[in-house]
This record gives sequence, C-alpha cells and structure tokens, in this order.
Amino acid sequence: MVVILAACSTGGQRANYRPKSLPEYRAEAEHIVTGKITDGRLAFIDPTARIQLQPSPGYETNPGQEGFEVLNSRADSGGYFAFVQDVPVTQYFRIVRQADCETTSTMTLITPALVKTAPDYYIKSKRFFGDKPQYKCLGDFSDRFRTHTDKRLEGSDGAVFDNQTLTKVENKAHFFLQTSTWRMAGWAIKFANPSHEEIVEGLRHKVSGKIYELQQQTLLFWIQKNRFAQYNELLTRLLPVNDPYQGGLVWRDVDIAILRTLATAAPEKVPNEVWLKVLEKGIAPGKLSPSNPVVTQSMNAADIAANVLACKKDVSLVPRLEAVVRNAGSLQHKVAAAKALKAMGRSDIVVTYIHSANNDFYRSVATPFSHPPFACPYTSAKSAKD
Repeated sequence: MVVILAACSTGGQRANYRPKSLPEYRAEAEHIVTGKITDGRLAFIDPTARIQLQPSPGYETNPGQEGFEVLNSRADSGGYFAFVQDVPVTQYFRIVRQADCETTSTMTLITPALVKTAPDYYIKSKRFFGDKPQYKCLGDFSDRFRTHTDKRLEGSDGAVFDNQTLTKVENKAHFFLQTSTWRMAGWAIKFANPSHEEIVEGLRHKVSGKIYELQQQTLLFWIQKNRFAQYNELLTRLLPVNDPYQGGLVWRDVDIAILRTLATAAPEKVPNEVWLKVLEKGIAPGKLSPSNPVVTQSMNAADIAANVLACKKDVSLVPRLEAVVRNAGSLQHKVAAAKALKAMGRSDIVVTYIHSANNDFYRSVATPFSHPPFACPYTSAKSAKD
C-alpha cells in the first residue's frame, strides 16, 4: 500500500494538466503549415524577437498557458498583439490611436451526429482557440501588420485589445453554417521610455478604463525602478483617501500600485500624515463597528501604509496607531495598525484589544496563522524594487 501511494503521490506539487504537446511547438507547426498563428499566446518563443518585455514583478510566466503575460512580439509578423490583461507593466507604451477589431467567425451548427463524431472539438472546445473571434482578431491584425495593410497600425509596434468588450453585432445562418460578425475595442501602441512631460500628464488625473489604467501602471513601474521622488505630490493626490467621492475604503489595482510606488520609490520623503490618513480611513464612524470589524474593499492598502510607519520607529505615532486598533471597523486597518505597534515593540497595547480568542482580529495578530511581520524597508513582490 505504501509503495502504491508513493507512486501516485505528486510530492506535494500541483498536478500538471498541460497538454503533452508544448504550446510553442504547436504554434510553430501551425505557422509552418498555414503561415499563421491564430493565438498570440501560443507564438513560439523566439530569442531574437524584436520586442522582448520583462514580466511584471510577482508574476510567474509560462508561455502558452492561459492567464499569463505576453512578453514577445509575434514570430509571424514581428508585431506585438495581446489582450490588455496580458500586457506586463514593465514597459511604458504610447497609445498611437484607436484600432478596434471587426472580424467574422464561422461555425458549423451543432447536431448530435457532429458531437458524436468529434466530441473533443465540441465538448472540450476551450482547447481550440482558433474558432474564438477574440483570438482571430490577434491573428488578423498580425497579418495586417506584416503586410502593412492597416493604416491604423502605422508608426506602432502592434495593438492591444480589451476582450471584455467583445460584442456580436450580426448573425447570418447558411444551412448548417452560421457566420457571426464581432467587434472589440483595441488600440495601436508604441513602446518607449516615458518623458518627464508624459509622466506628469499621465499622473495629472485619476484614470479609468483598462488601457489607461494599464498605461498608468507602466508609469508607476518606471518611477519605482528609477527611485524618482519628484512625483510624490502628484501620486499622493491620486490616492482614494483624497477623493471626496470615494471615501477611502474602495481601492482598485491601480490605486494600490500608486500607494506601493510611494512606499518604495522614496518613502522617507512622504509625510507621515499621508500614511496615517490611509490607516485612519478604516475607522469610518457610524458605518463600521470596531467590535465587529469586516473586510473592506481597501485590499492591502492599510498594510502598506502601516509597514512604512512601523519602519520609522517614531514613538509619537503610537497614540494614533492605537486609536486605529481601538476604533477601526475595517479589519485590514485594525490588523495593520496592530502589526505596526508590534513591530515598534508595543505588543502590550495590542493585547489589551484582544477580547476573544475566537474572532478574526485575534486570528490575524496572535496565532500561528497571523499575517507575516513587516520588513524594513517596505518591500513587495509586486514592486519594481524587487
């Protein structure tokens, strides 16, 4: 029995469900046979690719697998084509112009006989990307880039698309065939290093929309990478705690990236009040109960702010940190302030606010399952610093 179990064990590792044929080889074979690559993620890795990007910090890359970043220009055209969520933040890009995709897809109307003859195709169709219009757009635009037949791509390195905007605009049935027309928002882009003027303009206002949030995150990466402190004031203005309409308890990924940039680029030049304001937004009188704190939509913003304050070892901060532990109804803020006090050698204060051994606050600060302690200076696997 022991031998059998040992043979079946994965050694504690996640089982590998990848197709036995490597994506790079599948794509290369398709390119040799058809001259095309229908899925940009499957473009085989070419060490001489014209565009080679670094992965976003904290992201593990594995070419050809769904959900990972596209780091290279395509082998069939030399152009970069990807969905917005698959573009790393490590390289700034200019938006050259709008380049929406309109494409068609044709599929055979499914009948019981067809399913019976090709069950893998119809039942496990997630494996077949060529029939999906969003991936067809990538291939279509790559062809146009290679043949210089789309003026919208002039002066660009390729295009990126928001596949969440994919919309079917027309359906036509032809006996056992159905032809559909699809549209998807896209933008021609050009990779470059940002100028000072571009950074200032890109941080002047809060942005919304996937492409603009991504572009702002590339600016934040550049600031972190180069340890620029001259943009601290612009960054501080963009924090949700300074938005009168937001309340400071709802943070987006780009908002967290802004705070992380302040914490890594030049935290010593950011006033304590900035970090305290982030923490104290967790109190929200009349809305949240300090005796029954809840997880809010501020993600790990409080942790970042508390980490920076803890590293300062400033005893004058203790009363305000204690006030957050005492009054915060946001669990993240309450726990972050307690962690800061512990890091400053004031665990005695934290103990006085643990009223039960069976609540989230206790589990977060006083058990083996507690959050990891702060590191000084603040570091993050998502930061360009690392």
